[in-house]
Amino acid sequence: MTDKALAEEIAFYEEHFEEYRRKYAGRYLLIHGAELIGVYQDELEANCDGYRQVWRTRTEGRGYLVLKAGEPAVPTVAMPVVTRTLSPSDAENPT
Repeated sequence: MTDKALAEEIAFYEEHFEEYRRKYAGRYLLIHGAELIGVYQDELEANCDGYRQVWRTRTEGRGYLVLKAGEPAVPTVAMPVVTRTLSPSDAENPT
């Protein structure tokens, strides 16, 4: 996903932040585009429903946003994974 992948979902959430904070405090929201798809007791349930209702049926190359009502919408930052293969000499000379 690109940096703009969830921009519409985040903007929609921020526009309705106070309403959702009051109405759904502590519950998880499933948002796709400019639409609140559902409200859930736990994050796993919200993600499972997101997969069923959004990802499999109507994404058109787009994802969905799941977050706890009342918390700031902070996009997840993808970090590259760095790996290193150890050789026998590494055991003798650790760095």
